[in-house]
Amino acid sequence: MTTTHSSSETQTHQAIRCSAAASTASSLHEAISTAYQEALIDLGDDSPDLVVVFISAAYGEEIRPAMESLNELAPSRYLLGTTAEAVLANNDEYEPPPAISIWMAKLPNAEIIPLTLEYSQTADGGTFLGWPDDLAWPKEATMLQLRHPFSFPVD
Repeated sequence: MTTTHSSSETQTHQAIRCSAAASTASSLHEAISTAYQEALIDLGDDSPDLVVVFISAAYGEEIRPAMESLNELAPSRYLLGTTAEAVLANNDEYEPPPAISIWMAKLPNAEIIPLTLEYSQTADGGTFLGWPDDLAWPKEATMLQLRHPFSFPVD
């Protein structure tokens, strides 16, 4: 089993803090627990506002129940996750050994709006379905996207 972790704190008036950790434990439940606890220590044991999880698809049928247990383990405002062929964490890439990478952040005063977008080709060109009509997009806003690289356009 390999475990790596790192943290960074951006010194701003909002004190945004981020942390990441990875594990290659053969049991996905063990990998989740190990990586989450390591990342949480680096975050200062504060409950994160956002947790993003990248899981090797090689874990197979363990993934759904493990994500449900992570939701109980990780008391965050938002939990996002995706599977991957290769998992990146800090300065390491894990492929083929199964791995999990957990990135978490404490984002004081941030407004987080989760949404699911779908790209669709129409007679008038491409369009994105799922964008809320009343969602304003301030100049300083940031979007984190987890998407399929071959079916969702970059531009």
